[in-house]
Formats: sequence, C-alpha cells, structure tokens
Amino acid sequence: MNHDDLAELLEEALTLPLGPERSARLAQVSDAAVAAGDERLDVRARVLLLHAYLWGGEDWKALAPFAWCLARLEERPDLFDQPEIDHLRWCYKSALEVVARNPGVPLEQVRELEAAMEAFYRSQGASMHSVHGTLFNVERSLGRPDLAAAQLAAWRATPPDESSDCAACDPEHEVLQALSEHDDARALAVGVPVLRAGAGCDEQPASMQSMLLLPLLRSGRHQQAWSAHVRAYRKHAHSLEHVANVGWHLSYLALSGHLDRGLRLLRHHAPWTARSDSAAALVDLLTGMTLVLREAVREGRGDEPLEVELPENTLWAPGWSVEGPATLAQAAARTEDWVRALTARFDARNGNRVRTELLEESLAMPPVGRAGDGAAEGGGAPAEAPGGAPRGERVELLETAAPEEPAPRPAGLRSRLSGWLPGRQGGPSDAPSANSSAAPSSGASAGAGRAVEPAFVPPADLTEALDRLTATLGVAGDLIERSRLLDWLHLHGVLTTEPPQGREVAAAEARARLLGDMQDAPRAFEAWRALRRLLDQGDAERSALAGAAHHARLLEVDIAMEAAAPGPEDPEEARAATDRAASLRARARSLAQEVLDAPAGPERAEDLVAVAGACLTGTGTALSPQAAAEGEELLAVAQVLVERLERLDADPHGHVRTQLELSRSALAHVQGDVYGAARTTAAALEAATSRSASSVVSCRHRLAWLSVMSGQLDEAVAQDVEAANLLLAAGADCWAVSVMEPLANVLGGSGRALEAAEVLETAIDLAQRASRPDRVTRLQGVLVLVLEDLGEHERLLEVAAPLLEEAEEQGDEDTALGLLQRSASAAEALQRPDQACDLLRRAAGYFPAEEGAPAHLLLARARLLRRAALALTARPTPGAARRHRDQALAMLDEAREVVARVPDQEGFSGALELAETDLDLASVEWVCDEPHSGVEAAERALAGFTAVGDRHSAVRARATLARFHVSRLDEPGEREAAEREVAAGRALLAEVRDADPALSGWFDEVEEYLRRQG
Repeated sequence: MNHDDLAELLEEALTLPLGPERSARLAQVSDAAVAAGDERLDVRARVLLLHAYLWGGEDWKALAPFAWCLARLEERPDLFDQPEIDHLRWCYKSALEVVARNPGVPLEQVRELEAAMEAFYRSQGASMHSVHGTLFNVERSLGRPDLAAAQLAAWRATPPDESSDCAACDPEHEVLQALSEHDDARALAVGVPVLRAGAGCDEQPASMQSMLLLPLLRSGRHQQAWSAHVRAYRKHAHSLEHVANVGWHLSYLALSGHLDRGLRLLRHHAPWTARSDSAAALVDLLTGMTLVLREAVREGRGDEPLEVELPENTLWAPGWSVEGPATLAQAAARTEDWVRALTARFDARNGNRVRTELLEESLAMPPVGRAGDGAAEGGGAPAEAPGGAPRGERVELLETAAPEEPAPRPAGLRSRLSGWLPGRQGGPSDAPSANSSAAPSSGASAGAGRAVEPAFVPPADLTEALDRLTATLGVAGDLIERSRLLDWLHLHGVLTTEPPQGREVAAAEARARLLGDMQDAPRAFEAWRALRRLLDQGDAERSALAGAAHHARLLEVDIAMEAAAPGPEDPEEARAATDRAASLRARARSLAQEVLDAPAGPERAEDLVAVAGACLTGTGTALSPQAAAEGEELLAVAQVLVERLERLDADPHGHVRTQLELSRSALAHVQGDVYGAARTTAAALEAATSRSASSVVSCRHRLAWLSVMSGQLDEAVAQDVEAANLLLAAGADCWAVSVMEPLANVLGGSGRALEAAEVLETAIDLAQRASRPDRVTRLQGVLVLVLEDLGEHERLLEVAAPLLEEAEEQGDEDTALGLLQRSASAAEALQRPDQACDLLRRAAGYFPAEEGAPAHLLLARARLLRRAALALTARPTPGAARRHRDQALAMLDEAREVVARVPDQEGFSGALELAETDLDLASVEWVCDEPHSGVEAAERALAGFTAVGDRHSAVRARATLARFHVSRLDEPGEREAAEREVAAGRALLAEVRDADPALSGWFDEVEEYLRRQG
C-alpha cells in the first residue's frame, strides 16, 4: 500500500465509534505503515490509537502506544506535527493516572513517570498547573492524602494554560478534596455554581453531577440529586470510559432508597465487571453494586434471584466473580469480598491501608432515604408498600429551574374547579407550577386518612388464585387486587395450562381479561365466547349465583364479547353493531327494573351490586353523542340501584359509587362538558381518598385524561404520576405500566423528553419482568420516538434493532419503514455511513420500482436511494469518499431510472425531481473531490430548477457551483466563474421569500475565501 491508501484506511477507521473496533482498525493501519516503511503515517496512527484507547474505555492498553510515542518523539521529533505534540502533553495526564489507578504498576514506576511528566511539561514550556492537578489525583490513588493536599496547594498557585482541564472539569480537584475531608457544604459550594454556569467540555455537566450525587443527597437536596442522577446517568450508561461513574450512580441509588432501579442498573451493567480496563474504576463499580445488594438484603429481599452473573475480570481480579444462579444475599457477600480483595492489591502496592480505610468508610455509609420518608418529591405519592416497607420503583420527575417571572397562564381546568380538586394533603389547593420541586398537586393519596391497599399475598397455587380472582370480579371488586392476581396468573401459565377441576369458569374469565389487556382482540373474543358457553352450560360454579346476578354476569360477558368483536367494515355492519349495543342496553334496563321491582332486603344485595355493575358497563356502550341519551337513562337507573345498595351497606369501600361517578363523568365528556366531567371525577376522588386506593387510582387516571383533553398537560402529569406510584407501591405493576404509557406520551408531547424516556424505560423493565412482550414492544416503539427527540442516537439504535427484526418477521411494513428511517438518521448523526446507507437501502426495498406502480411509492423509493448515496459518501476525506463513489453513483442512476417511470401529474414534476437528483450527484462529487463532473451535475440541476421556476432550489444550485469554482482557483477563469455565481445567486436570493439563511452564509464563505486569496 502507498501513503494515500494508508491515509484513506486511517480516515475510514476514524468513522468508527470509539471502542475496540476503532482501536483494532487503527492498530492494523499502524502495522501496515510499518510494513510499508511509512514512518510519518505510523506516528499519526499511534497517536490516534493512544487517543482511542484513553477515550474508549481501554485505558490500560494506552500505555504501550504512549510509551512508544514518547520514545519516538525524543528520537525523531520531525515526524510529529505540533498538534500531535500538544495532544501527547494532554495524554500525559491520563496516562499517569492510568498507572496510579492500577495496582499492577509498581510504586517506583509511578514515581518515575511523575518525574518524566514534569520534565516533559517543562521542556514544552507549559504551565505546571496540569502537572500539579494530575499529581493530586495520583497521590489520592497512592493513599497519600498529605501529598495530595500539597499538590492541590501548588495547583492553586499556578496559572492554567491550554493543557489545563476545561473550566468545569478543573474545579473537580477542589470538590474531590472537600469530599475527602467530609465537607459536603464546600463540595457543593464549588460544584453547584459550575453546573449553573453551563460551561465546559463534552464530559460536563455529567461528570460534576455524578461527583455531587452523595453530597446533594446527604444535604437533603433529594430532588436535585435525583435530577442530577437521571441526567448524568444517561450520558454515562453506554461507554466503558464511565465505569467509575456508573459505580457512583449505583451507590447513590442504594443510599437514596431507589432499590428497584439500582438492581435494574446493576443487572444491565453486570458485564462491565469483566470489561473494565481500570482496577480503580472496577472498585467503584463493585462498591456501588455491593451497596445496592446490601440494601436489598436489608429490605428483606435477600432470597430474590440476582438473575445475572458478574463475570471475572481476568486482568485485575482473576478468580473473582458471581456465578449463577445466585441470590441477592449471596451476591452481596461475594461482591463485598471481591471489592475488598481488589482494594488490598492497592494497599500492597501503595505500602499503606488508606484505600481499604476509604472502602470500609464507603461500605459503612448508611442509607439516607428519600425526601419526606418516602415521598416522591416532584414526582408523586409516597411509594410505600403496605405495612410501611418502601418499594424501590416509582415515577419521579426532574427538578427544573423556575422562571424568574412566571408567564401568566390561561384559566385552566384546575382554576375553574377552584377547590374541587384535592391538594397535596387531601384538601383544596391549586396545582404547583410544573417547575415546582414539591410533590404533585392532587395528592389525595397522601396525608392522614388515606386508603392503603393491603399487602399482596401470593397465592399458594392456581386454585387459590382463581378463587381469589372470582371474589374481585364485578363492580364492587378491588381493582388493584384483581390486577395483581391477573399478573400472578399470567406468570403462572393460566393462558396455557389446564385449569384446576371446578375452576374452569374462573380460568376462562382470567384468560379473557388478560388477552383483552394484551389488545389481542381476536383471541380475547374467542376467550369471552368460551366463557359464555361455560356459563350457558351451567357448570358447578353457576349454582352459586343468584338469578339476577347470574343474568347480569351473562350481560357483562356479552358486552365484553361485543367490544372484542371485529370492527364493522361497511355501513350495514356498523348499523348492525349499533343495534346490538342498543339491545344490550335494553337488557340492562330490563334487568334493573326486575331487581328494583323486587322487595328490598339484605338478601338482595348481591343482585343489586351485580345489576348495577351491568348497567354501568352498559353505559360504556353509549359513549357517543348519538347514544348519550340512552346512556343517561341507564345511568339514572344505576343511580337508584347504587343508592339502594348503599342503604344496605353493600358497598363498604365505595367501589360501585366510584364507578357510577366515573360513568357520569364519561357521559358528560361525550356531550362536550369537560368541566362537568372533571368536577364529577374530582368529587369522586375526594370521596374515595379514605376508602379505596383502587378508586383513587381510577379517578386520578380519569382526571389525567380529562386534563389532556383540556390542554392542561402539567395537571395530567401530576395526576398520572400519583396514580402510577400508588400502583407501584401496591405491586400492581401491569396496571402501573398502563398508566405510565400515557404519562410518557404527555411528558414527551409537552417537551419533557428526558422524563418521558425515564418513565418508559422503567415501564419496559416492569413489563419485561411481568412477561408481557406485547407491552414491551409497544413501549419500546414510543421510546424510539423519545430517544430521537433527545438525540440519544446510540440508544435509539439499540432499542430499534429488535423492534425492526420483529416488524420484518411479522410483515409489518409501516413499522419497519419508520424504524429503518429513524435508525438511518441516528447512524448518520453518529457518522456511520455504511450503516446509514444499508438501512436506507433496506427502506427503499419496501417500495416498488416497476413502471405502472403508484407514483408516490416510486418517488419514495427514488428519494431513499438518493439519501443512501449521500449517506454512503459522508466520509472524513475525499479519498475515503471516493472508495464508495461508484456505489453511490449507481444508486443515483437507479433513482433517476425510477423517476423516469413517473409521468408528470398534479403535484409532481419529473424535471424537478431529476434536478434534485443532479444536485445530490453534485454533492457526492463534492465530497469525492471530483469538481469537473460535479460542475456538470450542478449545471444540469440549475437548468432543471430554472425550467420549473423553483428559485429557492436554483439558489442552492448556484451556491454549489460557486463552491466548486472557488475550490479550483488555480485554473483559468474559475475566479470569475465563482464571482458570477455568487452575484447571480444573491440576486435570486433577494427574490425568494423565507429563504434559508444558510444559503446566504454559503455565499459569504465563498466571498471571504476569495478575499483571502487576493
């Protein structure tokens, strides 16, 4: 290979993400340069390899190229340019800390490298500021706090220069010293202003946020700590460069009581115990893991399975691992021994026990708990399980900075209800601002006298579970207990196993309800029909039902069957469905009248409850303006039934009354009275607060939906957060997930994408643990959209990949296309041209190419091919782009052929589409440094745009031509050509309304370049 070939390979390697693949490619280029005798390129490859190791989580491997570069610089300084020498000076800081943070390097070698660093900086004329800052960190690693303090004093006394850390990273020295002296107040005094300033490199503010997690927690700033954790963890979760940071996050989660999240993150990062290239980072990771596991054991969860293995790190801790299957208690003991053994290696190297003393201090840290004894500040009701035991998972919102002068808001739902919506302690109050870090507004579930759901006692077997489920059915049943039992039955195979003898009806109803919740309408319909057949057969369970109650149950099953039936495909079927719904409502009224005409007495309570439930279910078939009058009539009958059963004390928890009011609310909303619907629901919530947690959840979720309908998104968030946290505290995880999904949608729709992502990821974990792939897939689809908004491209690709595979397997073309295009955009943002091109070509394959196909489909194919060609050639150098030029030109030719098959028609101009293709071709030739063919393509594009009167696009073509001409000023006539294109382009631009400002910028750049060239 010649120099140009090697240079292209080097540039290709730089398109790969930091990590082992890029490092391996750079090492190959270095070997090839040595074989070719290209000393200069070998130097460049090794400097870049050093950088890739240090910033790609492979710190230990960086020492070899670093030592080589220093030796080579001393021998042949002429092979290095000044930026490379400056970068070596910067890397010296990291390299010295790498050897200090790994006990395999003898103390003597560390001291030698310290002296060498000082000499190197002096030889370069650099400030000693960075040297003292690095030695401060080194002495901390060596267990010499006295020498660290001396270095910090020297660091303060020397001025920074270009080798110093950024304005946000440099103060971390002061923060670390304050923390070592147990001075949280000073750490925060230094660190918090840095966060507020918003300055610094790409590592900030996440690095400082991670460092301040425990000081914020210990100082009672729970909401700030939570916000810092959420924001910083998303930065640190995907790179081995941040192993230590992840350990700090785990420690925070353990000590703040977020155990479910801590265990989830521990399991996610389990492979990192083997992959950490830094012994000190591994200590931090294992410390965090140990604290999470220890607190889980203290919470009585020691017998739970760990579910993952913590693999051996053969470099720094051979022989140590946590192999499966292990319980949390076993894993806690093992990780504690593991981290102590690794820390002992530091002590042996350092000649002191300071590292072990610091470790023991960390392991002895007591939990701080959450604000307000478990209250989810800024994010909901206290997540407290029955009996006061805190549960780890809950929804928490982020702290946001309150505006100095809040903008006036229009009178919304809450202000109009004035006193009807309960406040944080159950009394009237206004909602706090969305920027408030206090608990959310409607806190009827908080405060004295609130209803607490009894602890869930897992059934002994399917028979007990089905018997208990039967007791929760009907309108008076406890919805939380029903949800928990259905979750348990699903996990224990009720959908696939034969039911116990005598429990066939209960099992059939459990299956029907689960399939309905899974939105599997065809199977749900069949399950309801099977239940109807069992009830008609009058098996053993029927004898226990009174006449009216039995007929009410049959009616509810028929209504459920109708809801699950396939939707009408034509007007005749729609009329038939309307008639069936009316018939069901008529049955409900007839059944109600029969019960009301009978003598009232305690023996009729079961009939009253069952028939009231059937009537309320029947109103659900009347939620349209056309049927609302019938719904009101049925509701009036239900009102009489409820009043009668209340006189018999047959609704002790108010479940039937709550459902009556929610039905009234739904009918009011259908008739356009959102205010009346909210007022009714708020009153029901007030009444339910001290009686039923499940009723509180139902009311809050309804209020959230009504708030969305009226545009009050902050109120919707507050209500659904409260509802979700009540469910999470009670262990009704699947119901909680069904609340969290719309909550995430509201958060995302109101510009709170980060919170939406956190809610979705928590919900996905819950759904996975509940074995609900239907929920997981749906939630991950929403998460892809949120990650796109957040610009978390790596995470988007990770989430989208299995969804795309599933969509393609199921032939779901619309979903697959959306995922392909979003994944392609993420790959483009990550500068991964091959991946982006592959995804776009796959997307193009979903559209036809043959003549006669619908025009919009042909155009979609052509445009995706054009985009793929541009993505493929988006390379760092012309040489790298040229290697893919032929493939890109072939895709553009194919796009041109497809466009030619589309006849001109309204809304489509073939000439315009071909001109766009030519302009894309010019862009490809620009990056490939092929100016002659590029100019030809741009001139064809200009002619095409001019012919169809598209002035804005004509400006783009002229700007492209100007750039081509100015790139070859050494050729005769090119300066004049560039000036003509600029003048013509500016003249056109003056005639274009709402022109893209970037176009003027292109001309500015060309003119500035011409001026510089004289």
